[in-house]
Amino acid sequence: MEEGQRLNCKPIIGSLNALGFHETAFLSSDNLPEKFFQNSEMPEYSTLIIGFFPFENTGKTGLIAPFALKNHYKDMVRRMKQALKEAGDPFSELNKRQVRFFSNSRFPEKEMAITGGLGFRGRNTLVINTEFGSRGLLGGMILPYRLEEQKQDGQINKINSEISCGTCRLCEEACPGAALKDYRLDRSKCLQHWTSEDGAVPDSLKEVWGERIYGCMICQDCCPWNKKDRKGNSIDLGMITPEPPLKFYLTKCKEDIKSEFKGTALGMSWIKAEHLIRNAIISSACSENKNLNEYISKFQDADDDGIKDAARWALKKSDHTGSQAGQ
Repeated sequence: MEEGQRLNCKPIIGSLNALGFHETAFLSSDNLPEKFFQNSEMPEYSTLIIGFFPFENTGKTGLIAPFALKNHYKDMVRRMKQALKEAGDPFSELNKRQVRFFSNSRFPEKEMAITGGLGFRGRNTLVINTEFGSRGLLGGMILPYRLEEQKQDGQINKINSEISCGTCRLCEEACPGAALKDYRLDRSKCLQHWTSEDGAVPDSLKEVWGERIYGCMICQDCCPWNKKDRKGNSIDLGMITPEPPLKFYLTKCKEDIKSEFKGTALGMSWIKAEHLIRNAIISSACSENKNLNEYISKFQDADDDGIKDAARWALKKSDHTGSQAGQ
């Protein structure tokens, strides 16, 4: 087919919907900033498709946030590849150099989803879909075709501009680090951000850390938009089960920790073993389980600043708690 030729988008949109993407939308050069496709190394006549992929609400709360207990990101890419095959020609004939998949990428995915009508921006700064709330992930692909504009037929959710959080501020009030205010997120105060960030966690956040190794769902769990009983996608890919206890992170070497999570969401390159060890130390102190102190003490002179800081803070906190209990 000729470059830039317009194609009917229904085959690919239909395939994505059938494979678990609740809603999908497409964006062209008319909807995206100038040079976007150039920066993405794709032709300017390309079309970007973005979808909302709802994940299963298990209701389980552990050391690892529910969305990270399975490798949804990798699963989404697999489903998108399958959607291309099922959509038929010319989509099924595309090779890996002609299409670009993305999920949890450097692209402004939330802004693209909102522009495409998949949801609105909540006070927790997440995309809130009117059916599934914020319990979903974003993913998509860039195709080297122009797609015919699809008229509204129920597949694409057109968000009414009046739909919003209104006067509700539950997420702002519930956030332990006070990271949310007026639809903005201060990452320096966000627990979710710090679970995979280098360095020493601020003491103010250590105090409200709770028991967590990765992720935080507090601003989502309290959201009224997430109270609907909607069944998301249940997958098994990259499942972390059972969840390792805190002692695991305090007694295993970095290589063993990363090996344990190979193929899972926690196996991603940006989530370092140092992050998980540091988080386990802080969590141990917050749990007030002094039986873990003997493992924590060996980290007081660790090479990693974040781990060393966490260990010294944890032992100091334990001593302070112990002295108060003895009064």
